[in-house]
Amino acid sequence: MTQTLATPRLASSATLVAALLSSTLLSGCGGSSSDTDSTGYVKFYNASSNAPYIYLELNETQYAGAQYANSNGIYELPSENYELTLSWKEGSNDYNDIAEQSLQINDEKVSLVVLAGDVANPEVLTYQYDDEDPETEDAQFTFRWLNLHSDYQNVDVYLSKDDETFNEATLITPSSYSNLSDSFYYDMQTYKFYLTVAGSSELLYESEDIPFIYTSQYIMVIRANNGPGDSPFTIDLLSKGGYGVAYSDVNAGAEVKIYNGLAKNALLPQFNNAIDVKLSGNNGDNTIDTLAKGEFSDTLDFSVGDYAIDIKASEDNSTIALNRFLSLPANSDRTVFVFLTEAEEDIDGNENTADETVLYINTLPVDNSSRISLYDHHIKTVNMVDDFTGLSVYFVRSNETVDTAEYKLFAKSGKPDTITIENNSYDVSLIGSENNSELLLAFDQISLNSESGDLFLLIEEDTQAPSGYSMKFVSQ
Repeated sequence: MTQTLATPRLASSATLVAALLSSTLLSGCGGSSSDTDSTGYVKFYNASSNAPYIYLELNETQYAGAQYANSNGIYELPSENYELTLSWKEGSNDYNDIAEQSLQINDEKVSLVVLAGDVANPEVLTYQYDDEDPETEDAQFTFRWLNLHSDYQNVDVYLSKDDETFNEATLITPSSYSNLSDSFYYDMQTYKFYLTVAGSSELLYESEDIPFIYTSQYIMVIRANNGPGDSPFTIDLLSKGGYGVAYSDVNAGAEVKIYNGLAKNALLPQFNNAIDVKLSGNNGDNTIDTLAKGEFSDTLDFSVGDYAIDIKASEDNSTIALNRFLSLPANSDRTVFVFLTEAEEDIDGNENTADETVLYINTLPVDNSSRISLYDHHIKTVNMVDDFTGLSVYFVRSNETVDTAEYKLFAKSGKPDTITIENNSYDVSLIGSENNSELLLAFDQISLNSESGDLFLLIEEDTQAPSGYSMKFVSQ
């Protein structure tokens, strides 16, 4: 595969949220044409739930691709027929083609390329629609709807203003599977969207308030919800020149589990091993009893809302921490890691007296992954060690050493970080730095395949380990 890279042109300065404004999109190139004034556009959206990052190639020129449920920018290209290739990258420079077909780009039309279905046997859908640019003075925007939920072949889409309910909503359009709707123009303001099965009044999805503050063109994609909420739907809003924003059902529930990473400490004499945890809020309470060190609790179901976490020692019910804040948005799935850190502080304000050791109990909420990728996996590190500024983690393949490893990250205490690595076997080394020397703190081996899923890598103090530290891989 030729690796000529291209960057997209921002067809419109309009975006939905400030995050999309930060995307820098430049002029694209690709293909040849005798009439360079005759141009159209191409945009790619990845709707394959078990796909890794997919690259777009046209006539052997590679363009930006997209992760699942996201899209790339929009590229302006000469109007002609192109050879389209979709692929994923294995290793530093090895691309695996998964689909090849022709793609016609026409004058002033957007060609939307969609990868759908199982990435091992994918379906490539293509759509052409007018490149619409609403007049600023009209203060309107436009959108089209695309239903990509294969289990709901026919749904109805409703709209209301943000201060209204489903009772006041207007039916916009029926939406059948894989069909792109006509374009709808609306005045710029904040709206809510609702979904039902076609012909039914039973509400299956309600969006949060979505502000439309730019005159632009959007694609609204209906897809399956991969989160814990009861609604079967999630809506992806694809901006014209930027990327996507996912909107879950505003009423979707949340899930939480707790990990006990508390180590024994002389400043915490009442704690031996296990903790009791209470999560309380306006939408209900949940309790976890006798959660042992190094263990995860069962998953707890919650309503959307804000909660306080109280932690006590199981043996004598003495308080370890109170009122630790936890917010649970709609459709969220989180793990709260409980661990301790120490700091030397001047408690009495007297510089002539020795600093005292102060103990802090940390409750770190981390989002769990809902990805189902066959070919690569997210490894999210949670470093619960504060004895070092940070720790280096190296994922070393058979033809590499630590010095030459392609996959590596620097894990700071209490700051989760994620690395994406491909199916393979790895030697994993955890290295810290002390007094100008590097220390091998822990070593492990891991083999990843299509069934491995996304993982946590937990780094902890461990009195049983020779170095005093350990790491372990667990499923998210």
